[in-house]
Amino acid sequence: MSIKPQRGFTLIELLIVIAIISILVGFTVVVAGGVLARAKSTKDMANHRIIGQANWNFSTNNNGMLFSPRVKKTDFEPVGDAVVDSINSRLWVHSFDEGIDGTGAEVSEALESGVAFEYIGTISPYKSPLDPNNERVRSYSLNAYVGVELSIDDDSDFDNTVWRKHFAQTGSISQITHPSSTMCTITEDEARNGGVNYNGFMVHPRYEVVDAFPLWWYDFPALWSPEGVGISNVDGSTETIPLSTEALREGWAYIRNNADGNEPEKWIDSEHLSQHDYDLLRKKLLPGHIGSILDF
Repeated sequence: MSIKPQRGFTLIELLIVIAIISILVGFTVVVAGGVLARAKSTKDMANHRIIGQANWNFSTNNNGMLFSPRVKKTDFEPVGDAVVDSINSRLWVHSFDEGIDGTGAEVSEALESGVAFEYIGTISPYKSPLDPNNERVRSYSLNAYVGVELSIDDDSDFDNTVWRKHFAQTGSISQITHPSSTMCTITEDEARNGGVNYNGFMVHPRYEVVDAFPLWWYDFPALWSPEGVGISNVDGSTETIPLSTEALREGWAYIRNNADGNEPEKWIDSEHLSQHDYDLLRKKLLPGHIGSILDF
């Protein structure tokens, strides 16, 4: 009885099998990457919710007063004044008077020294899982127009006739007229200060829509997700603001590349390349006072 020789795979068949396996592996990587990205975005929004809820709970226990958006004691004088002391007693994070190590990086003590920590209980919600900066311990900032008593961000630099028309006292939650539309927290990517988010998040709140007036970006929303930047509102709700990011990336890079020496305090977009993103964020600053509530 003769035995037929076993036939092996031909080169073409092997190449087809390899191609199919490669496609399946690539598909699996893409799917897994998408699942991981969605999981990170979900966690990012959960962090916003935790910080926003902590602010609400703090308000409940402190006669309606909200966290101060500052991370450094105000430069308003005199210390001992009731309002100045109120601001300094409500720093949600305490970074620049203490809590910065020798390299200029924010450390966990800065988070633990702020009033928010008692209501959050752990440092992990301060850091976004989307944040590519492994050295940073905090990825979130509070709205510079909320939780303030003397000026925007409770900073004396904004206590002048140019800026005061944009200011409203919002130290107490009762002073927020549209809490479901007013930003509380935002994921921020600071291009200066070694990546440490400094005080509250702000863009220039101009009333006038004048083409000749440039757009002033003092801070930048984090551009880590293609879906946009996550925020929470004062009422505890969360949302994602879609951004067309290219112009903002260029502005962020400009600040970053000039961050040594006499660094620019803001990116001035004279060509209005970031108009879409600017409008979306501006109307979340303090609706009913900055801009029209009809924008919502």
